[in-house]
Amino acid sequence: MPTQYVSFDYTVMPGTTTGATPLVLPVTPGTCQQSSTQINVAASQGVAAINFMLSGTATLPYQNSLQITTQTSGIAIVTMEIPLSIDGQGNTSDPFAFTTTMPGNGLTCYLSLGGPNLFTSFDGDFQCSTLSTSQGHQLMLTQGHFHAVPCPSS
Repeated sequence: MPTQYVSFDYTVMPGTTTGATPLVLPVTPGTCQQSSTQINVAASQGVAAINFMLSGTATLPYQNSLQITTQTSGIAIVTMEIPLSIDGQGNTSDPFAFTTTMPGNGLTCYLSLGGPNLFTSFDGDFQCSTLSTSQGHQLMLTQGHFHAVPCPSS
């Protein structure tokens, strides 16, 4: 497993699941602007990707949890590209986009956060789910874990 990662199990109905093996995405070098209280943590591999964007009050220290929905747009956003196809070797294809900024998408994510400073250690667990979309895909993302260092000390 990479030292900085996002991992999760998911099911997209109808028919796609990670099965017994979670999807593990390495974190790409994060961007942060601590002076303006912004954190952007992105992880991707192949066609799969996830991005957590936090700003303002969402970056305050000692937070236990965040609920991210269309109501938090501009403060906390989650976007993801979830593969609708996974072959026997774990290769992914046919990505489908989900985001907390699109009302019709209905994506809601719950983050349980650990640590006093999200800028130096973005650690925790998460889960997400959607309403059925206009394209007929419903997401259930569980067993989500993340560890990243968005603002490494210099």
